[in-house]
Amino acid sequence: MSKDNKTIEIFQKNLDEDMAWRIKELSILKTKIPRQKGTEQDVLIRARITTLYAHWEGFIKYAAECYLQFVSLRKLNYHELDYCFVAF
Repeated sequence: MSKDNKTIEIFQKNLDEDMAWRIKELSILKTKIPRQKGTEQDVLIRARITTLYAHWEGFIKYAAECYLQFVSLRKLNYHELDYCFVAF
């Protein structure tokens, strides 16, 4: 992750951009699935489900990293953080 999440606006923009390319990629893949039932449709649907899961997992990881960076850049003292952040 190379973008600094110094402000809530930058943090939100980074999340929006990441989500946008993921949605675009999934939409492109969806258009490639033929309407007629058969082996090719089954294979591409399974591929799309796998890709959907990979994007979901990737977004969750990216969002968590961005959020931790956002909190870290605020340079808060331990007593200002919730317990879950102190553990990190």
